Parts: sequence; C-alpha cells; structure tokens
Amino acid sequence: MRVVRAGTDLFGQGENCDDVYNLHTGWMFTYLILEDGRRQILSFGLCGGLYGLFPEQVATMPYGCQALSDVTVCAVPRKHLLRLIQQKPEMGLQLAWLGKRDEMLLYEHLTSIGRRSARERVAYLLLELFCRAQQRLPQARGEVIGLPLNQAHIADAMGLTSIHVSRTLKALREDGILQLRDGLLEIFDPEGLFEAAVMDVDGASQWIEVSDETLDPSSPRPPAESWLPARMPAAIRSRVPHGGPIGLPSSANANSRAAGSQPYVRR
Repeated sequence: MRVVRAGTDLFGQGENCDDVYNLHTGWMFTYLILEDGRRQILSFGLCGGLYGLFPEQVATMPYGCQALSDVTVCAVPRKHLLRLIQQKPEMGLQLAWLGKRDEMLLYEHLTSIGRRSARERVAYLLLELFCRAQQRLPQARGEVIGLPLNQAHIADAMGLTSIHVSRTLKALREDGILQLRDGLLEIFDPEGLFEAAVMDVDGASQWIEVSDETLDPSSPRPPAESWLPARMPAAIRSRVPHGGPIGLPSSANANSRAAGSQPYVRR
C-alpha cells in the first residue's frame, strides 16, 4: 500500500507512470491543465477507483490525478497486469465494469456542463457524491457527511466560476436544501435536493454499487488484501419518466426545457 497526502499528485499530467493504481481509502480527482493554467476536473474518485490503466506503449499520462484527502492506493506494474488477468479471469470483468462505471460518470458530467443550469449542476454533483460515498440515497433531514471539496473544486468540475458556485450554494442553503461548509455536507431536505438536481431515485441508484456476493451469494468472498474490491457498479438504470419515453423537444431552442415539462419524479 502507498499513502498519498491530500493535495499531492499520484501522477501528474504528462508524467511517466508505469503502474496501475486502485484506490482503497480516501478521495481523489483527475484533471487536465490547459496551456494558460486553467484546470478542468474530470472526475472524483472513491474506494475502488482505478487510475493509470493504459496500454504499455502509452509512456506519459494524458491527465493528472491528485489526492483530495489523504488516500491509500495499491499499485500494480502495468507489465504484470495481463499475467494477473490470465491467472484470475474474473479480474478482467471487474476492470471492464470499473471502466464502464467511470465512462457513465463522465457522460453525466459532460451533460451537466453542456445542458444543466448552475443550480442543477451543483445539486447534481453533491447528490452524486453523497450517494457514492454513503452507498445509499439520502434519507433523513440533517444528514451530515465529510466531503473534502471546496468551491474551486466544484467550479473546475462543473464549468463555473467560484463566485457563481458561492452564489448557488448560498441559494441552496437559503432554500433549506443543503449546506457545504468546512468539509462537511449537510442535507436539510433530501426531496428538495432531488428536485434541485432534476433526478429521481432510479437515476440516483446507478451510483450505488452492489457486491459480487449479492450477484452470486454462493461465491466465496475474496481475501481482504485483494487488489480489486469485491464491489461492482450497479446496472445502469434507464431514467425515463413514468409517462413514457423521453421525446426531443420540437422547438428550435433545444437548450431550454419544453414548456410544462416536469422534473423526474422521485419514487
């Protein structure tokens, strides 16, 4: 195991990296830095995150990876990974699931930046991180979790300015929905958060993972020191409103929500 302190790069953009890393504890994020120094945060990672999985001929990392909190990671040399998969074929399936999970998260973040309002972006991100960290939906009023994000992280992830994020968080607090302060996220109104994020339970359930023993109760549990955790992303659920399939707006302005449309209904 390797310990990486908060604010330290696991590997930097453009650096050499010969290992594949599995995140065991803590929070990380991946990022790209533009030539003028602007940063785009690509993803936030929790336990089970996989980093540096590229073909051996990729000499330098196309993105950077930084510890958001103190983290522990397990490193495996990339040149040994194929041999491990040959010895344990189920590891290949786990890697495929982890890759698909990260792909779906990136799709949603791209949709946030391209189509969601600032309020929806911030609410959506905080709801997502709560569900992924707690492995359940928010249930009671006043729930508090540790969330080592600041306004700059949210701004760089959601394509907003820090001032805009500050105003949005203030509005969510004044509306009695949530509060993010001093590394703590407190949810005052779970249903209000779902509405602000334009999200329903089925959609949010994609962030909750299931263990392999849930999929197959007869399968033996792996040892605690196994390289990959015994958790796999839940099936991606279709977020279709109860009224039927989602239709594209006929209006020429596809950026605006059709008149009279309703947010996804929480069940």
